[in-house]
This record gives sequence, structure tokens and C-alpha cells, in this order.
Amino acid sequence: MFIECQNINFNYITSARVLQDINFSLEKGKTLAIVGASGCGKSTLLRIVSGILPNSVGNSLRGKLEVDGLTPDLYRQTGKLAFMFQEATLMPHLNVKENIELPLNIKGKTDVQKVEDLIKAVGLEEYINYLPKQLSGGMKTRVALARSFSTMPELLLLDEPFSALDIAWKSKLYRVGTFEGINKNHCDSGYA
Repeated sequence: MFIECQNINFNYITSARVLQDINFSLEKGKTLAIVGASGCGKSTLLRIVSGILPNSVGNSLRGKLEVDGLTPDLYRQTGKLAFMFQEATLMPHLNVKENIELPLNIKGKTDVQKVEDLIKAVGLEEYINYLPKQLSGGMKTRVALARSFSTMPELLLLDEPFSALDIAWKSKLYRVGTFEGINKNHCDSGYA
């Protein structure tokens, strides 16, 4: 199994148990959707799987969780993971193109064609020089989605990736053609 989650229980220092006895596994090349009511812990689970939310002082995480045989924190350090937050977290001083290519730049890579393909896939060709403050919420989400795919991670975690999109863009990105066009390497993904 690529991701193995057994009997995960988690609570924050300030709250009652958020996750209780969560079990799932994900094979390489597969997609997993986590569904549930608002506030049930979907985002918390993604943050735990990504290693962003460690078992730190006050927080309590129990159970077995491995990503490709490693703890989530160690797997995150391999650079093979991308996480798209529920709220688009863009660099305010970078334009659309620069935000999408940022993960590539951090890794010391450039791929002009890949960036252009991603911009086209999310329909932002006319906005490449716009700053985030000049974009609608849905446009920011599309930039964040394209950026998540820019390094073709082995594991992509998406937290409510379509919530800020209008019905037309939800439909376009849900259709296999567009989403597969972005995800050319078919990275494993989980989303809430």
C-alpha cells in the first residue's frame, strides 16, 4: 500500500477528539476522496497525512500512518508531495505565472512548456501577469491547483479544491479530459 492508515485518533489541545478510529489504504496510482460534513476532520486528516500537522505538544495522534513506508513527516521531506489548501495560498507579490512556477524554482528546475500547459489547462492565459489581488476567488483556486501539479508530485493532497469554483469550471475540471490533462503523470491524489 502507498498510504496505510490504521486506527487513527486525533485531538487538538483545545478540542475534543476530531478523528476517531480512521482506517483506509490507498494503492499507488489511485485517487481517494474523503467526504463528510463541515468540521468533521477532513482537512485535519489531510494535514496529518501530509506531515504538516505533526504530533506536537498538546496535540494527540495515535494509530499507524505510513506514506510509502515512511512517517508522513519524513515523506513530506522527500519533496514528492504537494498540498493544496482549502483557501488558495498564493504569494501576493508574484503574478499568476510566477506563482505556478514557484515550486519548480524552489527545486532548481524550469519547465516553460509545463507552466504554459498548466496555465492553459486552468484557463488563465489572459491573466498571466495579474497579481493575486487582481483575481477572483475562483481564479486564485485555479492558480493554486495548477501550482500543485507543477512538480508532478507522487502524492497530491487537495483540500476542497473545487469549492471556490463556479459551476462551469467545476464541470471542466471534473471531466476526465481536463483533469487528466493537468495530471499527465497520474500522481496519486487524495482530496476532501
